Amino acid sequence: MKLSNMFAAAAATTLAGTALGVPANNPVWTTNGTQIWFAGNNTQYPDIGDAVNAASDGDIIMVGAGEYVESIHINNKDITLVPCVEVAGGTRPADLVTFVNPTEGFNNANGYAIRMTGSGNSYVGSYRQFTQLGNGQETTTVVLNCNSSSNYALSAPAAGAPAITGMGFNINSRSIDNVAIYATDSQGTFQNCTISTAQGFGGGVIVTGATNTTQFVDCVFSDMIATGNPLKLADGTTGPACNVITVTGGRPLFAGGNIGGPNPCAAGSDGIVRLTGGTTTFDNYTISNCTAWASDGTVWASGADTRVNMSRVVLDTNTSRFGTFYWDATGATEAGGYCNFMRCNFTDNQTANTYGGSNGFPAGGMAWVDGAVAGDRPLINFSDCGAQNNNISGANGYQANGNGNFMSVASDWHPYARIARSFSTAAPTAPNDVPVSGGTTDVNGDGTTDAADLAELQAALGTCDYDGDLNGSINIEDLLGVIAAYGSTCQ
Repeated sequence: MKLSNMFAAAAATTLAGTALGVPANNPVWTTNGTQIWFAGNNTQYPDIGDAVNAASDGDIIMVGAGEYVESIHINNKDITLVPCVEVAGGTRPADLVTFVNPTEGFNNANGYAIRMTGSGNSYVGSYRQFTQLGNGQETTTVVLNCNSSSNYALSAPAAGAPAITGMGFNINSRSIDNVAIYATDSQGTFQNCTISTAQGFGGGVIVTGATNTTQFVDCVFSDMIATGNPLKLADGTTGPACNVITVTGGRPLFAGGNIGGPNPCAAGSDGIVRLTGGTTTFDNYTISNCTAWASDGTVWASGADTRVNMSRVVLDTNTSRFGTFYWDATGATEAGGYCNFMRCNFTDNQTANTYGGSNGFPAGGMAWVDGAVAGDRPLINFSDCGAQNNNISGANGYQANGNGNFMSVASDWHPYARIARSFSTAAPTAPNDVPVSGGTTDVNGDGTTDAADLAELQAALGTCDYDGDLNGSINIEDLLGVIAAYGSTCQ
């Protein structure tokens, strides 16, 4: 290209950018030495992946409204990827942005819309509150105003950035052998994202790798039919099964979101949530209106070292074959820990199988465990949970094999399950907010953590009377937990 043409093209890009509300100098430097990039439609960086690859640690990439069909790989970066947002004004809404994985005709061109590898402290969908610079210093994140009339002045330090409304992305898969998000040994955060499919069929999230600590915060999984087909990548290789959520390793966290709900999810024989390794935590979560009759469980875990921890989780109106939570616990031992359910509520869940064969009775409304060694101590633990109408209308609370009409938890352990704080026939009070019994440090249940709790716990050390951290032992850690909360009033 001639120099004159190059200058003309550069001028056209700048003018177009200015006219369309994009800063002429893109990216924009901030006072802390990081950069803010405008990317997407009608910008100098229409390919989001190009901006991601060019960005440095600490940078923010702001994406303009639109639908983007590409596979973005955040590979060992420390960046923030967010929609453009108008900071000035009251509601501060964000642009509507949708990512869809690419296809070529009827074929899947790549297995994901967004992939994250490594990338500790990267955020997708919402701003982080603080940014750590390369020199180790932490600074409050600044937000660049996307209002074209504002001259793109930097806002005040964005301590209030999380309060910006409408943040997040729509991230979609669109064939049976791909997912919206592929997290491979990543340590980043996806926040306020809606994860779905563009054409009905496809998977949501795959989490792999022993060092994976990805967090999914306030994310919604909706309107998808996941068939459990293997993930297919661009080079022809395959990966784990494409379910609504698949975890093969690591310690991922799903906090403050939901699966299904008003926009139900369905699955084939592999389940809605499929766990084959690692320890997965769900906190303040809802799993509801999920259909998986052919699957052994709505949440299906398998493997000696696979564990799940659920706290403040509502499991409502789900269908599966054996158990709402199903665990093939073959080879599992106490050394690997428990599967814990704390302040969870099980309501109106249905399972197809019966305990005791064709003449048996409904079982597994809460859980079904196979592969357990008969007579061993149970490795599934419930505390402060509620149960209503699972398999049978009016079947409330926890029922073992006593009455013979229904069985909440089926296993070969003795007893079938471990119960810490008692089951309730009603839903735990505000199961997504406050504990039923006053909090794990309020030993005597009087609403206050004080000297009386210390005395009672000290007397219980070495017994099975109060296991505050639910690790299976009454020890000094439980005592320290009460001391740490000393003087507080429980809600």
